[in-house]
Amino acid sequence: MDAKRALAAGIVLVITLTVLGAVIDNYAPGKLNTPEWEYDDYKAAADIRGGAAAASGSLELVEISGVTMVHAKSMGKGTITHTDGTKEDVTVEKAVVDVFLLIGQSNANYRPGQADTEALSPKPVPGTAYYYGTPESCSQWDSPSINRVMSFNLEDGSPRLGDKMPAIAAAYHEETGRKMLLIDSAIGGTRISTFEPEDGANWVRARTAVITTLQGIEASGCFVASGTYAYMFIQGESDGTHGTSKAAYMQSFMKMHDAILEGGLGAKFGHCYISLTQKGMAPAQRQLAEDHPNTITVATYAALQFTAANGMLSDAYHYTQPGDNIIGEALGKACAQYVKGSDVLSTLIDLIPALVAVAGVVAVAIYILQFRQRY
Repeated sequence: MDAKRALAAGIVLVITLTVLGAVIDNYAPGKLNTPEWEYDDYKAAADIRGGAAAASGSLELVEISGVTMVHAKSMGKGTITHTDGTKEDVTVEKAVVDVFLLIGQSNANYRPGQADTEALSPKPVPGTAYYYGTPESCSQWDSPSINRVMSFNLEDGSPRLGDKMPAIAAAYHEETGRKMLLIDSAIGGTRISTFEPEDGANWVRARTAVITTLQGIEASGCFVASGTYAYMFIQGESDGTHGTSKAAYMQSFMKMHDAILEGGLGAKFGHCYISLTQKGMAPAQRQLAEDHPNTITVATYAALQFTAANGMLSDAYHYTQPGDNIIGEALGKACAQYVKGSDVLSTLIDLIPALVAVAGVVAVAIYILQFRQRY
């Protein structure tokens, strides 16, 4: 290779890497670095370097299930007094939350846990799992706010809420160590056609939920969205009961899915994770995942085996708490894998400027060597 060709090849490589970086960065999900102390963090006092004997300012000591925890109760400056008497000043920053959407019909809809389900529901780590809505329901938007998925009694750690959201959030945090904020706009008895843009009743409902939630995060002053990532879909019982054809179901679903990927709900959700449902629509949902593997994944087939006899159904359609736990865990792990892949992609994006610089240096070096050999 002569000097001119070497230089030309180096320039082409630099341009290619630069364009590739711009394209990938445009389509990659957003990501924010996690601060050392975030609002609503809970850390075991014994695990803090030097141990924690006291806390003040934005921090406080609390007891959860007999464990002394340091809780970041507000944003700002806090002081930890170690067991040896030394003090450490820390800054509590906004909590970074990964935002996910849960849509579908009744088996996706949040319901306050009852006494017989609370004991069976997983307990997410305090300060890691949230939903946006009212304390009674994710589906009410009259005076919504950011709430914990599980409200803990700081005396005994007992949960207040049930359903599948705790299982989703607990599995997600266990896999990623990150905080999750769930948007749930599901409603019972709905068919796939109601999710079609722009005027399907559940499309409008989901768009309202997403926009209201993102506005609420910004207005909270103590939370910040790292980016919107993926959505979870649990629906199909109504269509199966009413005889919706496989082709019609797939057509309506793709209208919804394509619009969601394009940001039609007010934010971009880059992937769909489906929990297959009974009553006839599982073949259509499976086909959708096979036809669009880059943006649609079947997260779990578990519900196909649910029956009242094995304790997973409370009636012909609805999951019990043990059933919710199985579905929720699978969905939480699926979302975690999506974010892990996004983090790898973000790391590659961060490396592109360095690769461009290296390519430029290599091109110039080759040119100089070729020039010296010739002259």
